[in-house]
Amino acid sequence: MAKKNISQVAVPKARLIISKAKFSQYLKERIAEGHILLEKNVPLPMQPQYSYYGYSVRDAMSPVRFTDEQEAFISEFQKWTDYNSELLKQSFDIGNNEYQAKYVRCGQSLVISANDDIIRLYKEELKDKIYFLDSLFAKVELLPCSIIEPEEKLEVPKKKQPLLFISHSSADEEIASALVTMLRTLGFNKSNLFCSSVPGYDIAEGEDIYETLASKFIDYNIYVIFLLSENYYNSAACLNEMGATWVLKVKYSTLICPGFTIPDIKGAVNPSKMAVVLDDAKRVNGKLNQLKDHLVEFFGLPEIEDDTIWENDRNEFLLSIRNHKYEDKKIR
Repeated sequence: MAKKNISQVAVPKARLIISKAKFSQYLKERIAEGHILLEKNVPLPMQPQYSYYGYSVRDAMSPVRFTDEQEAFISEFQKWTDYNSELLKQSFDIGNNEYQAKYVRCGQSLVISANDDIIRLYKEELKDKIYFLDSLFAKVELLPCSIIEPEEKLEVPKKKQPLLFISHSSADEEIASALVTMLRTLGFNKSNLFCSSVPGYDIAEGEDIYETLASKFIDYNIYVIFLLSENYYNSAACLNEMGATWVLKVKYSTLICPGFTIPDIKGAVNPSKMAVVLDDAKRVNGKLNQLKDHLVEFFGLPEIEDDTIWENDRNEFLLSIRNHKYEDKKIR
């Protein structure tokens, strides 16, 4: 008796219903936001519990009450991953497609855990989901797509506007404020400078601090000035900003506050990179002049017609630093 040939039914492959360029841009933005979230410093107290890990039973691992930092992180993670899942649904002609299904599953593992920490597990899942999006981004050109765009009609990516971001502890706000005053001489204003401690250059009333900072790192061509001090390294918010700068490979310069030294530098900031030591009377003028030249070039600022104006404002800045009684304050 002849055997029947049983042909396998091919599973239809999901096709993009938006342009590959647009899909790539979406993925790039989601990956960048994921990295910023991953670098967020969250206290990790151990949770002595025995349970399975997974969406359906996460509540079993939850402590009686999360800290505010933990709740904020979990909320941001859930918003980030839900958006990604919906993006993968709406970008293809098949809603529950293989990419969306794989994304939801990645990072999910049922593991019996004793005395474990749920925040660590969230971060492990976050890493896996970032890796998945990154892998998908790398092969976008190979994905089937129902949109055919002539090469000459492809949208040219919009050039990002440069933005100077002063990363500092609120305990050092007097130094940050004096720095902003000096930088105005070079042509900086609220459209190209962000400093959370200086009114007019800070976060608008009612806006979420974390979301605002995350969007600025994504939407702008950021240049960071670090005001490093002991206060800075004692601030979780500052360390998050430093981590985001490192992850996104943002250009930066370093100012060392009085009472702090270059050997004290640690973390993502390179201690061998040029730094302006504010209480180094012998070299600080020249170092600030070099910083001015870097900023003028990066931001395309007009040259100052009379260097005396810059030198006067630079000297006023240094005088305010010398007159400032430097002491530890509460960190933000």
